[in-house]
Amino acid sequence: MKPMMKLHLLSREGIRAANAGNYANALFTLHQALLLTQGIKAPLHEAKVLSNIALILMMRGENIASHDHLCRALPLVENHAGRDNSLYRRISGQLKQAA
Repeated sequence: MKPMMKLHLLSREGIRAANAGNYANALFTLHQALLLTQGIKAPLHEAKVLSNIALILMMRGENIASHDHLCRALPLVENHAGRDNSLYRRISGQLKQAA
């Protein structure tokens, strides 16, 4: 399977698990996706996965860990796509919520 297709499937599976309330499985699956993004050097996808992990952590009440993931994600977006985009705005908004 191509890496981007695998990434898409892992991300979807992680989000589905989170929506079903299975946060442990969601985090496990999204961490697999995160490792894949780092291996294929896809910084914007890495930022998206970090943002999704942060959202799940926030749902679990783990705001410090969520904040840490968002702080890793935001510079990836800024360095590769700038600040004038929806991903940067979404992560910035999440960062304010996690603070």
